[in-house]
Amino acid sequence: MSELGDLLAAEAKRHEPGQAPAFDEVVRKRRNRDRRHLAVVGAVVAVALGATAGPTLWGQKQQPASAARAVVTGTLLMVGGPMPGYSRGTAGTVWFDAADGTTTSTTSAADGRFSIRLTPGRYVATGEPVNSGAPWCRADEPVVVPPEGLHDVRVLCQMR
Repeated sequence: MSELGDLLAAEAKRHEPGQAPAFDEVVRKRRNRDRRHLAVVGAVVAVALGATAGPTLWGQKQQPASAARAVVTGTLLMVGGPMPGYSRGTAGTVWFDAADGTTTSTTSAADGRFSIRLTPGRYVATGEPVNSGAPWCRADEPVVVPPEGLHDVRVLCQMR
């Protein structure tokens, strides 16, 4: 029975408060561990963003500044509604998405008119009125921008 007593006494001595590390040592070790974890997480995020984004910024490619631009003008319109229906311009945001993933946006004035400079090419035009709660708006057809520019693009927001 004395062997068991010796074993218990040795184990109790090992767990005495005097054997525990000082509080400041525990805090220091925890801070070092947290810094290491933060550095690893930061490196993983940077690699993941770099691998998926490539030359993009938050998933949207930016158009090269040196590309020739054509002026595109148009109107963001609220259309439809109860009979007899109506069509009026509205303030909002209009986006032009190119086939290569480039997205360029502009805002429309209170009357719905907008103007933007785009590289000639084919775009899908979408929009969203300010504070309307309306569904996304879009042009009826893809917008093909020639080098000389394009006027009267209509981005329609269907009202019920």
